[in-house]
Amino acid sequence: HQLQKVKQQCPPIDFDNIMETDLARQLHEIEEQEQNNLLEKTLELQLSQHDNQPYRMSDDDMKKQLKQIEIVKQSEKNEQQRQYNKILQQLKQYEKLEI
Repeated sequence: HQLQKVKQQCPPIDFDNIMETDLARQLHEIEEQEQNNLLEKTLELQLSQHDNQPYRMSDDDMKKQLKQIEIVKQSEKNEQQRQYNKILQQLKQYEKLEI
């Protein structure tokens, strides 16, 4: 009887919503990864044309661009971990209700 009371108090887990959120997150990750790849290709192109252009990118500029790429990648990783933790927490709550 106590278990039924707990089940009634906790909202049911909406797995469709969780899956939709996860798919949206995955799509967002793919889009960000493509954006990062484009940034990296642009940087590589600039580096390959480095000797052919009158303007030479300074080492500081290259370091800044590389640092920006690292920051974007780290923020993506942090967001991915946050989403994973959120879904894992919801799953644990659901498992507690099923016992």
